[in-house]
Amino acid sequence: MDEPSPAGERLALVLEDEEDVRQTLCEQLHQLGWLTLETASGEEALQLLEASPDIALLISDLMLPGALSGADVIHTARRRFPALPVLLISGQDLRPAQNPALPEVEWLRKPFARAQLAQALSAAYARI
Repeated sequence: MDEPSPAGERLALVLEDEEDVRQTLCEQLHQLGWLTLETASGEEALQLLEASPDIALLISDLMLPGALSGADVIHTARRRFPALPVLLISGQDLRPAQNPALPEVEWLRKPFARAQLAQALSAAYARI
């Protein structure tokens, strides 16, 4: 996949259960030229991925309410959509040595600035 264009042509699915964090993240993405689709539920995120072929990026929080964690959603999405760039966000330490069960994707520790988000998005695309 190509790197995200600044023209607002790309759609990101944002999976974050905390509404204020989700809104801030979506505002940052809009400033970077992204369109966003939002959900607080891992189950709904997987349904949206199946129903919306235009999704060009998945950004998921690690800790979610319900049966599915962000890692579960990412593992499932990766099996179904192997070319989908993914960014995992969390307030927890996401270094692989601390969390060997986490999916091998780009990650970003909250809180983060828009410039850090932009850099992480580029790195997520570089992994594909």
